[in-house]
Amino acid sequence: MSKRTNLETTALGVAQAATQAMLGDIVRGLIELVTNADDAYQGQDGDIVIEVSPGDNVGELSYTVRDNATGLTAQGLYDAFTEIGGKKSHLAKGGMSRGLLGRGAKDCAIFGSITFEAIRDAKYSSLVIDRQGAISYPAEDLPASESNFGSLQIPVGSAGLSARINARATVDQPKPAKLREKLASDAQLRDLISQRSVILKDFREPALDGQLKSSLPVGEEVLNEKFVLDGYAGQCQIVVRRLAEPQSGDPDANSANGLLIKAGTTVFQNTWFALKSRPASRLLSGEVIVPPIIGTLIEELNSEEFPENPLVTPTRDGLSQRHPLYKALASSVTRICLPLFDAIAGENAGQKTEGKKLAEDFRVAANAIKNELANLLREIDDEEDSAEPWPVASDFEAIPHQIQVQPDEKFSITLRADEKLSSGGLVIESVESSSFASVGFDFGVPFQAAWQPHARLAAKKSTTISMHAPELLGVYDVRFTYYGKSCQVRVVVVEPSSKPVTLPTELQFSPKSASVSPGRGKNLEVQAPLEYVGQVLQISHSGVPVAKCSTEVTLRPDATGRFAQANVHVKSGSNKGLVEIEAKAVTGESANAALNIVEAQPSGLGGLEVKFVLDGDKAAVSRYDVELREGKFICKIYPYYKAFAGVFGNHNEELGKFENEDSVAGRTVLVQSVAQAFAEHLTEREFVKKPEGRWDAASTNSKVRKYAERFLPLLHRSLQVSDEAA
Repeated sequence: MSKRTNLETTALGVAQAATQAMLGDIVRGLIELVTNADDAYQGQDGDIVIEVSPGDNVGELSYTVRDNATGLTAQGLYDAFTEIGGKKSHLAKGGMSRGLLGRGAKDCAIFGSITFEAIRDAKYSSLVIDRQGAISYPAEDLPASESNFGSLQIPVGSAGLSARINARATVDQPKPAKLREKLASDAQLRDLISQRSVILKDFREPALDGQLKSSLPVGEEVLNEKFVLDGYAGQCQIVVRRLAEPQSGDPDANSANGLLIKAGTTVFQNTWFALKSRPASRLLSGEVIVPPIIGTLIEELNSEEFPENPLVTPTRDGLSQRHPLYKALASSVTRICLPLFDAIAGENAGQKTEGKKLAEDFRVAANAIKNELANLLREIDDEEDSAEPWPVASDFEAIPHQIQVQPDEKFSITLRADEKLSSGGLVIESVESSSFASVGFDFGVPFQAAWQPHARLAAKKSTTISMHAPELLGVYDVRFTYYGKSCQVRVVVVEPSSKPVTLPTELQFSPKSASVSPGRGKNLEVQAPLEYVGQVLQISHSGVPVAKCSTEVTLRPDATGRFAQANVHVKSGSNKGLVEIEAKAVTGESANAALNIVEAQPSGLGGLEVKFVLDGDKAAVSRYDVELREGKFICKIYPYYKAFAGVFGNHNEELGKFENEDSVAGRTVLVQSVAQAFAEHLTEREFVKKPEGRWDAASTNSKVRKYAERFLPLLHRSLQVSDEAA
């Protein structure tokens, strides 16, 4: 017998969706309510008031947003705030309402509860939604009393609506100044607060009460162009402005730099697409007006089925990078703006750098620290592993426990379970489930996975689960539950890399040969496919005697979670010659490596090169950086960075150098900066090597100082000048 019905949305499902939309940020909730209030005015004048007051219980706060617009009837409250996935009439009819997903304000209940009060046509109504999505109606179209008008803080006889969030004590509550800053700078509110009075009142610090005004710099217009998106009707326009000073980070919702994507009254996100990693992205702001967004959203709303790839992300963080419109927009913006980005880069490229004397001293200093740097790198890379033993396999586990992926990349997780566990339904869950694109399963819905006996582990079975990573950078957790057992995987979405990654297809050493000085330690990395994780390898050696060699190692996921690896640590003795190392699995598979014990070459790490540059990049966002490029360490010091104000002076084109680069003060700062730059680089490298170590602030700072002290004497002798010479 077959039966057909519709899926029901449970209270847990409502809460999970709301949590995903709000991400625990009360500011996101307030933005929803403020933009709703602005829509209610339908282009007419009127104030919006945000008020923070004590909550219903100890430790709770109340956040209320009020307007004096058209108000709603009881039926209007029901239609606007109870139907999930409903169409907002303004947008469905071709207007510009911000109600894109039919959720909006109702998701704010996840913070505790939300109460809507409205007066329309002299009738008062109220509606309450609790955290589980339960709805009540304390008042429905009652004659509006003076106290009702007072509750909404609107003149008697007028109309309006208030939405009050009662936030639980566990909700992160921004301090008054921070709350004002985040609201005033948010990308979605910038245009709104410049055109309408939005007043913030906060009982915690009344001195700050007043109208929200953005303090973000605007910049000078440098580009204004109209264009058409491939495959879409309607003309778009992009306006770009150059800021007076570079900003401190990549574009985000609260940064002055970035390109605001707009359609109608809605700002969807602040980005520079693929150009966001270019230094010029911190100097440029602007907006791109894209009318086709409205047409596409109307098509989606008028469709009988929910689109497989909606234009707006479910978390309302912007446009979906998978959508064709987003891809066309990103391509057009990059094409139009790339010459401008290149021109700004050209302003700083090779034009303002150090003079001849400092350039020569830099070469001397680079040679002076080369061997010390090589020795420190060897000490870090070849230190014996101190990681805890790989845990005994549990009844149900995920491999790897953490994986690094790129945005929208398809990746796989291997699940292992005891064969004795019955083939019950597997459930996969994530608070951010809609940020992933599942392959062959639905989040939160039990399904029968394709379990197979494990090829190398007795009494174990395994299955592979695939999904596409979220589009936004960040850390996401995915939980797997099977037969009452649970495990979790952390998915870290990182910037795309241009470097190709070759994964091992068998047990192997990488590289297969290496060298080490007598009496020194060396780590030889053995790799295998990810399904080898947990296997113990027996290690043997032959040839020249050594002081110490690992006898067995356990394969575990590498730092990216892409393959299995282990380090075989060998400490050479006084004898020189060749050592053969063999790693053997219980299945009989083996891999071999050759270690040559020879005296170290005086040039250090096999041709290691070091170069220092005084870089006059006015868009620099740090004092210095160290880049490892094809075996060469390039250390750049940025004299125009704000922390160096006045130290190096301006660049003198006639002299071909910075005015104060050869002064005692300038050279002293250079010595300290170079030492600190390399010390921080080495500390980061040590952290990658041993993340399980002590990395509290005090211990980390101690490591940085330790490394800096190794370089300071060498740099002082090479770079310091006397008062007479200066």
